[in-house]
Amino acid sequence: VTRSRNVAISHATGEIALMADDDVRYKGVFLDRVIEAFGQFNPDIALFRIQTLPGEGPYKDYPAESYELTPGQYHDPSSIEIAFRPDVIRDRLNFDERFGLGTFVNTGEELVFLRDALKRGFHIRYFPEYVAIHPYLSTIKELPDFNRTMAVAMGAHYAHVYGWSAVLRIVRRAVLLTPELVRAQKNPLVFLFQLYSGSFHILFTRRNAFS
Repeated sequence: VTRSRNVAISHATGEIALMADDDVRYKGVFLDRVIEAFGQFNPDIALFRIQTLPGEGPYKDYPAESYELTPGQYHDPSSIEIAFRPDVIRDRLNFDERFGLGTFVNTGEELVFLRDALKRGFHIRYFPEYVAIHPYLSTIKELPDFNRTMAVAMGAHYAHVYGWSAVLRIVRRAVLLTPELVRAQKNPLVFLFQLYSGSFHILFTRRNAFS
Protein backbone atom coordinates (compact mmCIF):
# COMPACT_ATOMS: atom_id res chain seq x y z
CA VAL A 1 0.00 0.00 0.00
CA THR A 2 2.73 2.51 0.90
CA ARG A 3 4.59 1.81 -2.32
CA SER A 4 1.39 2.40 -4.26
CA ARG A 5 0.84 5.71 -2.43
CA ASN A 6 4.36 6.85 -3.21
CA VAL A 7 3.83 6.12 -6.90
CA ALA A 8 0.52 8.03 -6.76
CA ILE A 9 2.19 11.04 -5.10
CA SER A 10 4.87 11.11 -7.78
CA HIS A 11 2.16 11.30 -10.50
CA ALA A 12 -0.40 13.57 -8.77
CA THR A 13 -1.14 16.73 -10.76
CA GLY A 14 -3.72 18.63 -8.68
CA GLU A 15 -2.99 21.43 -6.22
CA ILE A 16 -4.49 19.39 -3.34
CA ALA A 17 -4.54 15.59 -3.07
CA LEU A 18 -6.55 13.21 -0.86
CA MET A 19 -5.89 9.59 0.10
CA ALA A 20 -8.93 7.76 -1.27
CA ASP A 21 -10.19 4.20 -0.73
CA ASP A 22 -12.80 1.97 -2.36
CA ASP A 23 -15.27 2.24 0.54
CA VAL A 24 -15.13 6.04 0.92
CA ARG A 25 -17.69 8.59 -0.26
CA TYR A 26 -17.28 12.35 -0.63
CA LYS A 27 -19.63 15.32 -0.63
CA GLY A 28 -19.10 18.52 -2.55
CA VAL A 29 -19.40 20.56 0.65
CA PHE A 30 -16.61 18.48 2.24
CA LEU A 31 -14.26 19.19 -0.63
CA ASP A 32 -15.19 22.88 -0.56
CA ARG A 33 -14.13 23.02 3.10
CA VAL A 34 -10.83 21.33 2.27
CA ILE A 35 -10.14 23.97 -0.36
CA GLU A 36 -11.12 26.73 2.08
CA ALA A 37 -8.82 25.33 4.79
CA PHE A 38 -5.84 25.27 2.45
CA GLY A 39 -6.67 28.74 1.17
CA GLN A 40 -6.96 30.26 4.65
CA PHE A 41 -4.05 28.58 6.48
CA ASN A 42 -1.85 27.39 3.58
CA PRO A 43 -0.68 24.11 5.19
CA ASP A 44 1.52 21.63 3.38
CA ILE A 45 -0.46 18.78 4.92
CA ALA A 46 -3.93 18.97 6.49
CA LEU A 47 -5.84 16.51 8.66
CA PHE A 48 -9.62 16.27 8.85
CA ARG A 49 -12.42 14.10 10.28
CA ILE A 50 -14.29 11.04 8.98
CA GLN A 51 -18.09 11.05 9.03
CA THR A 52 -19.72 7.68 9.76
CA LEU A 53 -22.99 6.30 8.37
CA PRO A 54 -26.39 7.31 9.83
CA GLY A 55 -26.96 5.72 13.24
CA GLU A 56 -23.28 5.02 13.86
CA GLY A 57 -21.14 6.69 16.51
CA PRO A 58 -18.15 8.95 15.84
CA TYR A 59 -15.31 7.29 13.93
CA LYS A 60 -12.85 8.33 16.67
CA ASP A 61 -12.43 10.90 19.42
CA TYR A 62 -11.36 13.95 17.43
CA PRO A 63 -10.03 17.23 18.87
CA ALA A 64 -12.74 19.90 18.92
CA GLU A 65 -10.53 22.79 17.79
CA SER A 66 -8.19 23.36 14.89
CA TYR A 67 -4.51 23.36 15.78
CA GLU A 68 -1.01 23.25 14.35
CA LEU A 69 0.89 19.99 14.82
CA THR A 70 4.32 20.21 16.43
CA PRO A 71 7.13 17.63 16.88
CA GLY A 72 6.47 15.28 19.76
CA GLN A 73 2.70 15.81 19.55
CA TYR A 74 0.60 12.68 19.07
CA HIS A 75 -2.01 12.59 16.31
CA ASP A 76 -2.80 9.19 14.79
CA PRO A 77 -4.67 9.77 11.52
CA SER A 78 -6.38 7.42 9.12
CA SER A 79 -5.14 7.72 5.55
CA ILE A 80 -8.45 9.11 4.27
CA GLU A 81 -8.20 12.02 6.73
CA ILE A 82 -5.02 13.29 5.08
CA ALA A 83 -4.86 16.00 2.40
CA PHE A 84 -1.64 17.52 1.08
CA ARG A 85 -0.02 19.64 -1.62
CA PRO A 86 1.73 17.18 -3.99
CA ASP A 87 4.04 19.82 -5.48
CA VAL A 88 5.26 20.77 -2.00
CA ILE A 89 6.01 17.31 -0.61
CA ARG A 90 7.10 15.60 -3.83
CA ASP A 91 10.84 14.85 -3.84
CA ARG A 92 11.04 15.75 -0.13
CA LEU A 93 8.72 13.30 1.64
CA ASN A 94 7.11 9.93 1.07
CA PHE A 95 5.64 6.96 2.93
CA ASP A 96 8.06 4.60 4.66
CA GLU A 97 7.56 1.38 2.70
CA ARG A 98 8.48 -0.78 5.70
CA PHE A 99 5.06 0.06 7.17
CA GLY A 100 1.50 -0.60 5.94
CA LEU A 101 -0.57 -3.39 4.40
CA GLY A 102 1.53 -5.91 2.51
CA THR A 103 4.56 -5.52 4.80
CA PHE A 104 5.75 -7.20 8.01
CA VAL A 105 4.50 -4.12 9.92
CA ASN A 106 0.93 -4.22 8.70
CA THR A 107 -0.23 -0.78 9.84
CA GLY A 108 0.90 2.58 11.26
CA GLU A 109 2.27 4.16 8.09
CA GLU A 110 0.24 7.37 8.48
CA LEU A 111 1.74 8.18 11.88
CA VAL A 112 5.25 7.63 10.50
CA PHE A 113 4.39 9.87 7.55
CA LEU A 114 3.40 12.71 9.91
CA ARG A 115 6.47 12.27 12.10
CA ASP A 116 8.74 12.37 9.07
CA ALA A 117 6.92 15.45 7.77
CA LEU A 118 7.33 17.34 11.04
CA LYS A 119 11.00 16.35 11.25
CA ARG A 120 11.49 17.88 7.80
CA GLY A 121 9.76 21.11 8.76
CA PHE A 122 6.46 20.72 6.91
CA HIS A 123 3.49 22.82 8.01
CA ILE A 124 0.72 20.44 9.25
CA ARG A 125 -2.63 21.55 10.64
CA TYR A 126 -5.70 19.69 11.90
CA PHE A 127 -9.19 20.95 11.04
CA PRO A 128 -12.38 19.73 12.80
CA GLU A 129 -14.19 19.39 9.45
CA TYR A 130 -15.40 16.25 7.69
CA VAL A 131 -13.50 15.19 4.61
CA ALA A 132 -15.07 11.80 3.77
CA ILE A 133 -17.80 9.30 4.69
CA HIS A 134 -16.75 5.82 5.87
CA PRO A 135 -18.50 3.07 7.90
CA TYR A 136 -17.60 3.03 11.59
CA LEU A 137 -16.11 -0.47 11.48
CA SER A 138 -12.74 -0.91 9.82
CA THR A 139 -10.18 -3.72 9.57
CA ILE A 140 -8.11 -2.34 12.45
CA LYS A 141 -11.10 -1.73 14.74
CA GLU A 142 -12.23 -5.35 14.36
CA LEU A 143 -8.95 -6.67 15.78
CA PRO A 144 -8.83 -7.67 19.49
CA ASP A 145 -6.90 -5.63 22.06
CA PHE A 146 -3.12 -6.18 22.07
CA ASN A 147 -3.29 -8.29 18.92
CA ARG A 148 -0.12 -9.23 17.04
CA THR A 149 -0.60 -6.59 14.32
CA MET A 150 -0.80 -3.74 16.83
CA ALA A 151 2.05 -5.11 18.98
CA VAL A 152 4.40 -5.39 16.00
CA ALA A 153 3.42 -1.89 14.85
CA MET A 154 4.01 -0.48 18.34
CA GLY A 155 7.50 -1.97 18.45
CA ALA A 156 8.23 -0.68 14.97
CA HIS A 157 7.15 2.84 15.95
CA TYR A 158 9.43 2.75 18.99
CA ALA A 159 12.35 1.91 16.70
CA HIS A 160 11.36 4.63 14.24
CA VAL A 161 11.28 7.28 16.98
CA TYR A 162 14.02 6.17 19.37
CA GLY A 163 16.42 4.09 17.27
CA TRP A 164 18.43 1.55 19.25
CA SER A 165 17.31 2.96 22.59
CA ALA A 166 13.92 1.44 21.77
CA VAL A 167 15.36 -1.92 22.86
CA LEU A 168 15.27 -0.78 26.50
CA ARG A 169 12.19 1.41 26.22
CA ILE A 170 10.14 -1.54 24.97
CA VAL A 171 10.81 -3.52 28.15
CA ARG A 172 9.51 -0.65 30.26
CA ARG A 173 6.44 -0.32 28.06
CA ALA A 174 5.64 -4.02 28.34
CA VAL A 175 6.01 -3.95 32.13
CA LEU A 176 3.68 -0.95 32.44
CA LEU A 177 1.08 -2.67 30.25
CA THR A 178 1.24 -6.02 32.06
CA PRO A 179 -1.95 -5.52 34.17
CA GLU A 180 -3.91 -4.64 31.02
CA LEU A 181 -2.37 -7.56 29.13
CA VAL A 182 -3.42 -9.97 31.88
CA ARG A 183 -6.98 -8.61 31.85
CA ALA A 184 -7.06 -9.04 28.06
CA GLN A 185 -5.73 -12.60 28.44
CA LYS A 186 -2.61 -11.73 26.47
CA ASN A 187 0.65 -13.41 27.51
CA PRO A 188 3.06 -10.56 28.44
CA LEU A 189 6.07 -12.51 27.15
CA VAL A 190 4.38 -13.09 23.80
CA PHE A 191 3.51 -9.39 23.66
CA LEU A 192 7.14 -8.47 24.42
CA PHE A 193 8.38 -10.81 21.69
CA GLN A 194 5.99 -9.19 19.20
CA LEU A 195 7.15 -5.71 20.21
CA TYR A 196 10.74 -6.73 19.57
CA SER A 197 9.78 -8.34 16.25
CA GLY A 198 8.51 -5.00 14.97
CA SER A 199 11.37 -3.04 16.49
CA PHE A 200 14.17 -5.22 15.11
CA HIS A 201 12.50 -5.33 11.70
CA ILE A 202 12.83 -1.54 11.47
CA LEU A 203 16.31 -1.40 13.01
CA PHE A 204 17.70 -3.99 10.59
CA THR A 205 15.75 -3.12 7.44
CA ARG A 206 16.81 -0.31 5.16
CA ARG A 207 13.99 2.04 4.27
CA ASN A 208 13.21 3.61 0.91
CA ALA A 209 14.32 7.13 -0.10
CA PHE A 210 14.04 10.24 2.10
CA SER A 211 15.28 8.43 5.22
